[in-house]
Amino acid sequence: MWIGRVNSDRDSFNEFMEAVRDDFKEIRADIKSILVKVSGPQTVERGRPLRLTELGKEIADEIGAYSIAHELSERVQREIEGMTAHDIQEFCMTYVNDEWVLEPHHERSIKDAAFNHGVIMKQVLEVIAIELRDIPLAPSTRKTVE
Repeated sequence: MWIGRVNSDRDSFNEFMEAVRDDFKEIRADIKSILVKVSGPQTVERGRPLRLTELGKEIADEIGAYSIAHELSERVQREIEGMTAHDIQEFCMTYVNDEWVLEPHHERSIKDAAFNHGVIMKQVLEVIAIELRDIPLAPSTRKTVE
């Protein structure tokens, strides 16, 4: 009798633990979904190093970010000479966001891309900054300027 109750309790406990595991999986999926919705679409993936997301690549193609970055690289080339990769990245982010005076056609395409993709203008500028960073850091993998 006693063994029967223990086995019954073990079965009940195993069923309970399986239900808890399922609940945790569902909660984890809900949390991920909430975080994505709260943070919104991302153009830059926070990794090592920072890189463009699929959305960032799409925006880069749409606005011609590489061509813009190539124009800017000629302006900042002397300033980034001798910098570490990290310092170049920081410089490019600061330059594009704070110092670069947008020409009207660039401003229009950047604002249009931000609106069309549901991001803020700063996120589109980050795309350009990443393209600008990559020009001196990866010369062998650069695209040809059209």
